[in-house]
Amino acid sequence: MNHKPITVLLLLLIISFSSFAVPNKKERLGLYDLTCEYLKSPKGIDEQQPRLGWKLRSLRDDLYAQRQQAYRVIVASTPELLQKNKGDVWDSKWVTSSQTQQVPYEGRPLMSDRTYYWKVCIKDEGARVSAWSDVNSFTTGFFDQKEWRGQWIGDDQRFIPGRADCNIWDPWLKKTFTLKEQTGRAFIYIASVGYHELYVNGVKVGDGILAPAVTDHTKRARYISYDITQLVRKGENIVGLWLGTSWSVFGPYHLENSGRPLTPIVTAQAFFTRVRIRLQQMLLLIV
Repeated sequence: MNHKPITVLLLLLIISFSSFAVPNKKERLGLYDLTCEYLKSPKGIDEQQPRLGWKLRSLRDDLYAQRQQAYRVIVASTPELLQKNKGDVWDSKWVTSSQTQQVPYEGRPLMSDRTYYWKVCIKDEGARVSAWSDVNSFTTGFFDQKEWRGQWIGDDQRFIPGRADCNIWDPWLKKTFTLKEQTGRAFIYIASVGYHELYVNGVKVGDGILAPAVTDHTKRARYISYDITQLVRKGENIVGLWLGTSWSVFGPYHLENSGRPLTPIVTAQAFFTRVRIRLQQMLLLIV
């Protein structure tokens, strides 16, 4: 009797079964949800050693007790360098640690008003190296108060303390300016005593309301960073600021000889990759 067909059939079954049984030994843990200072791609951070974080997920349903035993973080000044796995700003090399949150940045001193790009990979409990995470970024604000060159501006209205209601209206400020070329990157930094909303070429920037955050204006004024790269254009541009009275007319701020403003005020600076504009000198009051 000829048994060859049966042998071939058994061999095919073994090969077929083996193709499903052999596990993928390369990647077992993936990385996601990268954060910097607990935010995703934050803009305007002023921490020289921002804390980085990431989360792990299993890429296999049949594995248990997986863990990270080491990580490597690289930070670059451009996405092109990061794509080549070159951390010209920081390369942590392999750090033996299971830490995935509050990992401090320990690279070159960060510069103000810069965007940095970073990613991370890890080794699992079996020393298997994961794929690199997706690229994340963070943008710095100002690390030195002297870098804030803007002057406070506002309207000539003045709140009358002791009145039952507010006697001043919410002013609008605007400026038209011209760019000779399309900018590669454009950020504007705004601090206000009172609320503000930013408009660029007729479009409200961001989805926030009642900005900035409430704070004690006898001690500090908080600023917000806005990315306006996609809104400015070559040629004529219009930037508008609406100011709301809000905390600028809060009674306790206006103690005798306190020097606090009796009207909403604002200071702003805009920086472009090729053109630099000190916006606070260019704002005009709409009357």
